[in-house]
Amino acid sequence: DRLGHFDVSENRIRGEVPIFKSPIIKIVNLSRNQLTGRIPNDIGDTGGKGGGNTPLQVFDLKYNRLSGTIPESIGDISTNLMKLDLSHNELVGTIPETLGKLLKMESLFLSHNKLHGSIPAQLLHSDMEQLKQIF
Repeated sequence: DRLGHFDVSENRIRGEVPIFKSPIIKIVNLSRNQLTGRIPNDIGDTGGKGGGNTPLQVFDLKYNRLSGTIPESIGDISTNLMKLDLSHNELVGTIPETLGKLLKMESLFLSHNKLHGSIPAQLLHSDMEQLKQIF
């Protein structure tokens, strides 16, 4: 059997957010750690052919100490992404329009950051029919 879930939540892991270049991982949970720095600009380069064509469905970074902006490349992280949780960090800037490329997304959590501006129209478009929660 192959590693399908990578869950190291609720530890004291320090450092920056790693890039997961895996054709098999469906869930990455790095929540409730002590990760710092920016979300890498190449976060969408997950190693799959065709950009974000990976099985990744859940990417959870809540309750860390991440700063900087949410990179535009986040929209390329995985065409199968259903949950993205970046809440309870120190992220700034606006919500990237590229999140509208994640058509299978059901839940997007961005609360408790320092984001500003409006919710991109791409997230409210009818193509985002799976999206049930934005916090």
